[in-house]
Amino acid sequence: MTHGMDETGCVDVRGFRFPGAEQILATNDLSELRDGGSGDGLAKAALSVARPVDRILVLGGGSGLIPALLAGQLGVRHVTVLEPTPEKRTYLDKVMAENALVRVTLTATLPDLPDFTLVIGDRSDGQSTLPPPLPLEGLRGAVLRLPGEKSAIAALFAQMASAGLIYFPRQSRGNVVTFLSRWNG
Repeated sequence: MTHGMDETGCVDVRGFRFPGAEQILATNDLSELRDGGSGDGLAKAALSVARPVDRILVLGGGSGLIPALLAGQLGVRHVTVLEPTPEKRTYLDKVMAENALVRVTLTATLPDLPDFTLVIGDRSDGQSTLPPPLPLEGLRGAVLRLPGEKSAIAALFAQMASAGLIYFPRQSRGNVVTFLSRWNG
């Protein structure tokens, strides 16, 4: 089954189970989950850019589908999900445990010594840049959904350029953009 709900209330998507999704997720996250990420440009771009050797920071857990696909399907070395909301972290913890995704760490704050190679996040909530304590040097890339305001978009592009990341139009679509440290990724 590509997606659906079983008798226990678990949403099943692309081989992963999402217990309690109907009770906690916002409409947009539920939509992403129900379509299996196929309509979500962020999920598609994340999967096309990520490599198994990456150490990925996901800004906001969303439905949990992107971390599940990265760790469970792609086999990424490690995925850290920065999720400030305690209820959402509890939900995501259940999702990761249900699917035995031990390569995923959930946190409310950035680790002291992050060494991420790829950042994935939805900035459409109006946040124009990545969190200030996040060191951007050493990043191989970033896949981001853009904020709506032009000034916020400009600030995000400036932040990526200062980190040595180049806008990569072939991996970008609509309001989801990809930045890489080199043209060949």
